[in-house]
Amino acid sequence: MSKLCIDIIGAGKSNLNPAQKANVIAHNEIPVTMADRHAEVTVLNRMPPGTIPLLLGMLQPACLPTDTYTDSCRLDIKNHGGELTPDEMGAIFRANIAIMFAGG
Repeated sequence: MSKLCIDIIGAGKSNLNPAQKANVIAHNEIPVTMADRHAEVTVLNRMPPGTIPLLLGMLQPACLPTDTYTDSCRLDIKNHGGELTPDEMGAIFRANIAIMFAGG
């Protein structure tokens, strides 16, 4: 079984605009959208089937407490096996990384 690492790009509640989507596609990345959710939740829930997350990076601290979705955002990261980095600018999915290196 071959493994491929891909970048999946999502945005917050307003989603990616057409220019952003075009830029994502131009860089061989996958754009994903999901209305009224944090970008973290969008990426984790709109990944192509069979995709397992390894790392999640953000442009601002994860799941900012600015709306009603903050608690579900952090829980979604945890439910996917993720752990926020100390600065909350990303999440690491350690078990998935270990599986990848073990050849699973």
